[in-house]
Amino acid sequence: MKRILLLLAITIPTLAFSQWGGGEKYPDLKPNKESMERFEKMRFGVFMHWGPSIMRGTSSWGRGNHPYDFAPRVPINEFDSLYLQFNPVLFDAEDWISTVKKAGAKYYVITTKHHDGFCIWDSEYTDYDMMSTPYKVDVLKELSEECEKQGVLFGTYYSICDWHHPDYPGRYGGDPRPRENSNMDEYRKYLYNQMDELVDKYNTNILWFDGSWESDWTHEDGMDLYKYLRDKNDDLIINNRVDKKQNLKQRTEHLAKFAGDYKTPEQEIGEYDNELPWESCMTITEGGWHFNPRLTIKSLQELINTLIQTVGGGGNLLLNIGPMPDGRMDMFHKKRLLELGAWLENNGESIYETDGGPFKPNEYSASTRKGNKIYLHVLDWPAEKLSIPKIDQEIVKSYILNGEEFEIKYKSDLMEVSIPENHRKSRNTILVFEIDGNVLDIEDTDPAVFMNLSSSVLLQEPADKFSGNGAKSLTNKVEGVPSNLYEEWLGYEGIGFEAAIDLSTSKTISKVIIGCMDNQDQWIFLPKKIDVLVSADNENFQSAGIINIDLKKSKNAVRKEIEIPINPVKARYVKVIAHSIVNCPEWHKGAGGKAWLFVDEVKVQ
Repeated sequence: MKRILLLLAITIPTLAFSQWGGGEKYPDLKPNKESMERFEKMRFGVFMHWGPSIMRGTSSWGRGNHPYDFAPRVPINEFDSLYLQFNPVLFDAEDWISTVKKAGAKYYVITTKHHDGFCIWDSEYTDYDMMSTPYKVDVLKELSEECEKQGVLFGTYYSICDWHHPDYPGRYGGDPRPRENSNMDEYRKYLYNQMDELVDKYNTNILWFDGSWESDWTHEDGMDLYKYLRDKNDDLIINNRVDKKQNLKQRTEHLAKFAGDYKTPEQEIGEYDNELPWESCMTITEGGWHFNPRLTIKSLQELINTLIQTVGGGGNLLLNIGPMPDGRMDMFHKKRLLELGAWLENNGESIYETDGGPFKPNEYSASTRKGNKIYLHVLDWPAEKLSIPKIDQEIVKSYILNGEEFEIKYKSDLMEVSIPENHRKSRNTILVFEIDGNVLDIEDTDPAVFMNLSSSVLLQEPADKFSGNGAKSLTNKVEGVPSNLYEEWLGYEGIGFEAAIDLSTSKTISKVIIGCMDNQDQWIFLPKKIDVLVSADNENFQSAGIINIDLKKSKNAVRKEIEIPINPVKARYVKVIAHSIVNCPEWHKGAGGKAWLFVDEVKVQ
């Protein structure tokens, strides 16, 4: 086994405010600067996905004979009739928006029309709307008015594709209607008419588009709709999904050809970027945008960390919850939102109206800044001394937010901070540095790191051909791609995988997650069993968790995350052992030959 020191990833800094706008067709058409600055200062919003489909425990994706595993299949005729039973008699707009406000969110976005075409408002242009349900209440009007009353910025999600509308050509889920009976020109008129309703009648401030990926909606369509809306109301904030899907990792010069005001990474924290506005939309549960009582709710700590890493990267967080079919908010979702709001009430000055940086985020920390203050959020404290890149401004005061002052030791080009354990905060410790000047004048710099962190991995040597990035592959948070056997993957032929991880300090461990490949066409199989052992002294190990895996035939190359739950235990050293099936099974084309085991990531939580 070979000991390899784990390294922290460092990204390239960029600091400049930039916007794109109308795309290559309307290069001089730009977002409203004041509206965008107000939006970015808010930093946190609440998203809601809601509609008749939740009565069958699904979303628009459940309509018809679709090919996916994540949504129950509902026959099209039945799905399209669900609105006739949709009767959310416990809907209370005041309760919804007051909860959003108490959660600390500054803006709110509701799904007005998802891909299934159902409209939650009283639309003049369709009967497939809220007024045709047994409830017969214009819930969108009530939500808009309540946001205005409570001082929450109101926004509307709208899907460009519409699998229900007869003029939209898309025929999702095996819809039997002939495509030639559709008329995209007529559908565009319908869409523009509904835009007029949302802007003029419901006073939406944010238009959050989706569903633009289908071929019937063109790049030119996106730019033209953006221009129409910008001409109609220049204060509108319009997301980039009004246009065709863009590579979110492309820089300004590439994105300039597309229409939109800000980027929208989904279910992941966006990359550090203080140049282009962006917003991560993520769910309060482990997957699933609509209400599903079977999904696990994320912990308060996980939500706080997500918010901090997002804002520290220069973005906004749009956190999604799914209300229930009867109109209530799930009590557990509501409880978690209120807990997050309580944290923000005490720590919000480090979130609202801030810019990301100057210290870029890493797994241990993220920073925000405004005025003359830098807020360094320490999410984890794996070692005693935190080393921070020295800035070119005089620090006149340093203290823990809502706590005591602390000293800084200057060493070469670093600042060293050590906070006694009894002074660290339970959720995250926010270190405040007040400078003699404006923090926006400080250039982006490397992350704060624990220089005396001795975390390392003892790794069983993989095959030379499939050695990935060595031990770093296991901890760099970069997943392997099933179609590429190299780069991040560690491959083992006919033997199992073993890694011993030194966490540097004793920590409470509740689960271990290991990423493996199943690509039977390449003789790569999942492990048959995974053991997790823990130790306080690196000598006496005890079993903490074990999972057996049933081997199944598979035609597709996929990456699977295997979770080994652990009864919470405190330990410094963790061994993860994945047992190979060794030889290909009898039913496989390579029966008797050596089987491969491929691993890319190991997460200790």
